Amino acid sequence: MEILQRASGWMKLVAWLEIIGGVLAVIVEFPIGIITGVIGVVAGSFLLGAANALNNNKDYESGEYLRKYFVFTGVLALIGLIIVVLALLGLGIASAAR
Repeated sequence: MEILQRASGWMKLVAWLEIIGGVLAVIVEFPIGIITGVIGVVAGSFLLGAANALNNNKDYESGEYLRKYFVFTGVLALIGLIIVVLALLGLGIASAAR
């Protein structure tokens, strides 16, 4: 866990960037930005929780926050991949129909 404790500063930086980016997405891209903004804030808060737990030597708690962060971002990546595949299939079907 020492390596993770040394990385906690970077984890905090990335977490705050995600949170700030999420808030800006809500403000700038309203109303669609609400979806992407909330995603950024939630992911950033998981990562920030992990970094804070690492700094307080709460290994189990930090692991749990990291697990939530990676599950959350992994599920979002899979959803994005599915959307891209469906869009490409839709484009292929639409172009074949012409």
